[in-house]
Amino acid sequence: MSLEQQADREELEAGLAGPFWQIYQAHVLDEWGDSGQRFILATKKAASQQDHEALEQLRQVWFAQEQILRLLRWPAERVSQLKQAEQRQADPESLSRRGPGL
Repeated sequence: MSLEQQADREELEAGLAGPFWQIYQAHVLDEWGDSGQRFILATKKAASQQDHEALEQLRQVWFAQEQILRLLRWPAERVSQLKQAEQRQADPESLSRRGPGL
């Protein structure tokens, strides 16, 4: 693992543990989580329409929600990826599925 990747992991871990991230994540979930205000409002608005575009608008709202929640998961997922890379580099024998040195 490069020094840059190690620094990224440390910064991400510190950020995830800090109060800003907790407050920000709670706000995003309050707005766009399954029971979030904006999510519910957007789905109600799309569902109340009487035209053929209502279903397409609902799909767009669901897609937007998925992408927003995906962005919230990214920091923790990236930390996990960097930790796995660090472990693989520290223990090169773990790369073989057939056993040590094979």
